[in-house]
Amino acid sequence: MNENNEINEELDSTEKMVDKKRRSVTKAGIVAPVVLTLASKSALGVTWDGRCSISGNMSGNASHPDEGTCEGYTPGYWKNHPASWSVTGYVPASCTTGTSGQYGKCKKGGEDGKYIAGTGTTFAGAFGVDTCNRSTLEQDSTSMIILIDDVPANWTLHAHAIASLLNAASGINFGNTVADVKAWWHDCTILDEDLKDRYESLNQRSDTGL
Repeated sequence: MNENNEINEELDSTEKMVDKKRRSVTKAGIVAPVVLTLASKSALGVTWDGRCSISGNMSGNASHPDEGTCEGYTPGYWKNHPASWSVTGYVPASCTTGTSGQYGKCKKGGEDGKYIAGTGTTFAGAFGVDTCNRSTLEQDSTSMIILIDDVPANWTLHAHAIASLLNAASGINFGNTVADVKAWWHDCTILDEDLKDRYESLNQRSDTGL
């Protein structure tokens, strides 16, 4: 009788151990998918730089609470703040009154002046020879700040291309390099309107000055 009791106790203990192991495996099965889900972002290559790139911008990943916000300033900003060009390596045109002032006009002593044609960094000087027939000779030889100072409708592409170039060169969190901005300009598979939209989408991510 005692022998039977011992056998039953041993079987009961074994069943409890097996049940405990089963529960552990079940718990591990529940946790595992969570771990895989958390790791999936890295596996997909979603990095901070990726969120600020053109592909990241198109997917809507423009900000991250721990790593800041992607930045990009409009042609209007760069037109109105010629002094900010100094950090980009590109030069706005000289002013007839001697200085390039803030707020979109040459100013000295409160008087409005005009930018001098042939001074400052020209569009072709920054982007190189046009290989996709996006520009006229006049546009290529015009200083970049003059192009965005008075933008006819058909020059909107140039204005946004210039802003993207300055954004990329300024050191802000633009997410695309100067080489990227120039490469898109010379990629003849991109239609002018699509290219304008690309530049424009990247240039409208900031509302404060440098």
